[in-house]
Amino acid sequence: MCTKREARRAKSGQGLIEVLVGGIVLITVGWFGLDLAAIVMANSTNDGLAKSAARAAANQVDKKAAGEAANQCITHFASAGIITKVKMDGDISYEPNKAVAVRTVMEVRPPVGFPGFETITFHAQAVEPIVGVPADL
Repeated sequence: MCTKREARRAKSGQGLIEVLVGGIVLITVGWFGLDLAAIVMANSTNDGLAKSAARAAANQVDKKAAGEAANQCITHFASAGIITKVKMDGDISYEPNKAVAVRTVMEVRPPVGFPGFETITFHAQAVEPIVGVPADL
């Protein structure tokens, strides 16, 4: 049979263990949430970049000028610290008087990182119609 003093000591030790284990679990969940938020924001940024590059390309008169405009839009992109590389994925798809498509690739290093995943690669594609067609005179 335990005395009152031994029972209090056992309960305070149990409480300490519960706080430590709970803290470890909460910190791990918090790190996962931080990574998840950074990944979602990077994916959204990549989609927006592809859309901006496609818009810039759609305002040009030919495929060469459209490719240069899309490249310029991507090279002038101000990236955050977690974004390691941004580039165009291949060449643009240009259909005169119809539409232009731009594909981008973005490599992201999550703030905390998952074991085995140092960088995550996102691919995005945006298609914009060519609306400003010069008239044939």
